Amino acid sequence: MIVYCRNCGQPININNTGLLNNPRFICPNCGMPIMQGGNYCYKCGKPTFPTDRVCINCGSVLKQTFSDWLTTLLLAVFLGTLGVHRFYTRNYITGLLQLITLGGLGVWTLIDIIRILTGDFKDGYGNPIPAPYNKTQKI
Repeated sequence: MIVYCRNCGQPININNTGLLNNPRFICPNCGMPIMQGGNYCYKCGKPTFPTDRVCINCGSVLKQTFSDWLTTLLLAVFLGTLGVHRFYTRNYITGLLQLITLGGLGVWTLIDIIRILTGDFKDGYGNPIPAPYNKTQKI
């Protein structure tokens, strides 16, 4: 199977598709993990923007958001001082810090709620959790 490096766009022949998300499987051309970067589609090799979630040429999913906006918001409102919303969005280190400090005595939790409402909150992979009413994305 031929895939393309997301960083440099060079074709790479792999036998096991399970290697795609393995950070130890690197591109022989640029030395980066093949799914890291956002310059090219891994399936068709065409140029993409780093913020694209889907390739406009072949329709492949480039980024997956595993966290839901409403669930994140509700967890932050009701269990924010325990950092549960941070664990849900795979921000484990800051979730642990919020658990220890009780959400920064509520201040950190309030800031997180505002960031979730404005669509500025990111999951542990750096992907934004966009608010459903905010259809525009930052570039």
